[in-house]
Amino acid sequence: MMLLGNAGLVTILASLLISFSGATDSSGTWQRIGLLFGGLGALLFSARSKYVDRVMSKAITAGLNRFTTLDVADYAQLLQLTGGFGVIELKVEEDLWVAGKTLEELDLRREGIAVLGIELEQQGFVGVPVGTTQVEAGSTLVLYGHTEHLAALGARRSDDEGDQDHAAALARHRSSGRGAVVES
Repeated sequence: MMLLGNAGLVTILASLLISFSGATDSSGTWQRIGLLFGGLGALLFSARSKYVDRVMSKAITAGLNRFTTLDVADYAQLLQLTGGFGVIELKVEEDLWVAGKTLEELDLRREGIAVLGIELEQQGFVGVPVGTTQVEAGSTLVLYGHTEHLAALGARRSDDEGDQDHAAALARHRSSGRGAVVES
């Protein structure tokens, strides 16, 4: 990735040198500089424009529907990845609070965190894992929830303080009214 990034930088610099080396007078150079900055401004406007984003999303969706059999969905909207919610991958280290426990023991659902999947070293990816699934060091959890809660879980260590943090997170989620958990 770094090599490709450097190659791209070298390509851009070489293109600029070639572009400006052909100018024989100062007016041609200023025209090219103006054109360069105008193009960069148009790219910046396009990249930040919600209108351009909507139009491009519709065009891409139409193209994918017409030329592929891919199921097209706006997963950011589907998962409500706004208002502070997100999806993360959490690499489980040995000293992390979740390591060595089953999903049932972790009780993350009552913290407002959903486990979408887990990548186990021995078994591969398990989508929507059951409560008896053991979370071992080296696994990767795919989690959905409020980004603050996900970050706190990622920093929680396996000690008494980690257990206290879990209890506080349970109480915080229960009192926030963000979601009732249906017990089965």
